Amino acid sequence: DLENHRITGVGKLFHLRYLGLRDTNITKLPRQLGNLHCLHTLDLSQTSITELPSSTVHLKQLVRLYIEDSVKLPKGIGKLNLLRELSSVGVSSSPNIVTELGNLTELRIIHITLDSGTGTWCKSYEKPLLDSMFKLQKIQKLHIRSFGVPTDFIADFGWFPQHLNDFLGSIPRLPCWMNSSLSKLHQINMSLNILRQEDLQNLGLI
Repeated sequence: DLENHRITGVGKLFHLRYLGLRDTNITKLPRQLGNLHCLHTLDLSQTSITELPSSTVHLKQLVRLYIEDSVKLPKGIGKLNLLRELSSVGVSSSPNIVTELGNLTELRIIHITLDSGTGTWCKSYEKPLLDSMFKLQKIQKLHIRSFGVPTDFIADFGWFPQHLNDFLGSIPRLPCWMNSSLSKLHQINMSLNILRQEDLQNLGLI
């Protein structure tokens, strides 16, 4: 099994483009991770890592970042402006993402988890999160999971992601922005509380 001390020298692999630690026993990354200026993909899925080192924000060539939604992202994560895939980020673990997400304008794929963590959901996250999402005009795949968080604010969002082709969401009703303007949408997976006749008509026009 791969252990923490065995990756302490990874920061010297300056030309490394892919670092995959998926499904390992790693619990911590060395701060030298930020030296990997050529890194394109960082896969930390199914590990026990709880936070990324602050040096992660120096990975300016990073295109794909795969983490668990319990991982805390460092402040400044919005500097990774070449990022195209981010999965999965938890708002309760990384509240800074609600504002920094808007800087990741090259994102094509994002998985977001909304939960209240150990307390109650902070409604002050909602507006900055929507403001950030509005800037993601190249988004193609959007998955939003909710655990005990009311998501009416997403359903009422005045947003038209014209390149969206895959949406998964835990929302109370069909979003007002899900209509014929989303001509590329071909996969929908939603947990709805209400489905009206006009919703079915709108879906039929997509």
